[in-house]
Amino acid sequence: MIKHSENRKYKLSGSVVMTNKKLSKILKAFSDENRRLILWFLQKRELCVCELEQLLPISQSTISNHLRMLSDLDLVDSYKEGRWVIYQKKYNQDALVISILKSIYCVMDLTEQYESQLEKLKIICKDNLC
Repeated sequence: MIKHSENRKYKLSGSVVMTNKKLSKILKAFSDENRRLILWFLQKRELCVCELEQLLPISQSTISNHLRMLSDLDLVDSYKEGRWVIYQKKYNQDALVISILKSIYCVMDLTEQYESQLEKLKIICKDNLC
């Protein structure tokens, strides 16, 4: 068995360096369908937790936990607008993360199962829940 150091660093783009440990956490984040859906929705538009709650079959607290994890991994950004926290995709990602996300989004965009999710997103955009 090959032993890999958790702290081994990879230079990805520019001066961005990622450790094995962080890469493992990012890949784990991508393994959960709800987190993939959150990232997919956020690459289409900015959303608050209550809008994500309308799109996903999980509770508000679970969504908040997923968002905290994604935020801790620098996969999403947030800002306050009045009393709402708005979440958006992270724009300055390293090349490896961008490549993985593009592959995930491409598969999701081409999967029939997610077409109904896109329709829900369009309705939420029109209704402007918050």
